[in-house]
Amino acid sequence: MDYSVIIKKRSTPGVLIFDLKGRFLYSNREAFKMVPELQMVLKDEKGKKIRDKISMLSKQLKEKARKKGVYENLFTYSVLNCGSKRTCSIQASFLGGMKGKKPTHILILIQDLIAKHKIDFEKARTKFALSGREVEVLSLVCDGLANKEISSQLFISEYTVKDHMKNLLRKMGIDSRNQIISSLK
Repeated sequence: MDYSVIIKKRSTPGVLIFDLKGRFLYSNREAFKMVPELQMVLKDEKGKKIRDKISMLSKQLKEKARKKGVYENLFTYSVLNCGSKRTCSIQASFLGGMKGKKPTHILILIQDLIAKHKIDFEKARTKFALSGREVEVLSLVCDGLANKEISSQLFISEYTVKDHMKNLLRKMGIDSRNQIISSLK
């Protein structure tokens, strides 16, 4: 079973900035409010769960850039237990550098999640007669990705993603992608 997450719309994200070697450079107050133990983890450099998650996302981001040969419009993301029964989205992307040039830093955004839904995509496949690729697109839509991000993740054109979206909406009997998660409950 996969999880779908919705990012809280009006919260200010936590911001962390690292250099490309993984050295911590900056944080805003919101990051420490969302993940209080983050301050200790960043200072003592021990291999704690949060530090490992940030490190993993940074490595994945660098690997994506190496494989694609570009730095623009790349990101990696994951879900993080922020304590006190709170769950956060954590996203890594490159920062700095101009078009075609190597970036100088990695930006980590931490955002509160307002909902966490268990979605049985196999059940959705059967219920709505979805193809394997449509289920992949559906899963990424439920993760909050835009068409451009989905095309990048699946190595297909944005037009192909739009075609899959049209088919998904038609098969699910809904009018917009905003209705997708509620129709999967």
